[in-house]
Amino acid sequence: FNRVPDYTEKCIHFINSNNLQSQVEISEYAANTDELINASDVMVSGSKLEPFGRTIIEAARFSRPIVAFASGAYPELIEHNKTGFLAPSADTAAMAALLKKLADTDELRTTLGTTNLKYCSERFSIDQAVDGVLRAYNDIS
Repeated sequence: FNRVPDYTEKCIHFINSNNLQSQVEISEYAANTDELINASDVMVSGSKLEPFGRTIIEAARFSRPIVAFASGAYPELIEHNKTGFLAPSADTAAMAALLKKLADTDELRTTLGTTNLKYCSERFSIDQAVDGVLRAYNDIS
């Protein structure tokens, strides 16, 4: 994050201009993100071209709902209105509205987060990965 100074400055300016200092924390790179995810209420990804979305799976482990753009791999990883929300690609106003909806409703955050944990546990377990590799090998042999 801090490797791109102009971007960092723009983010800090936005946070300060909108009095979000008590709600947004900018942190340095963290090799172990468990503590950060566990301390959060929602996982937000502003990436427009995410090839897999490992952060989505990591957030699911802590029953966190997701808000991301409907692009890249996210539509395959997030069930809109069930495990989180998908904003139209690059529509930051829509993403902000979805975040506000989650910020305003504890029950909705809990419901989406719980569903996200179940959904990702079923789709992305070690057993699922092994089965997928074995199917692929069987298909080519």
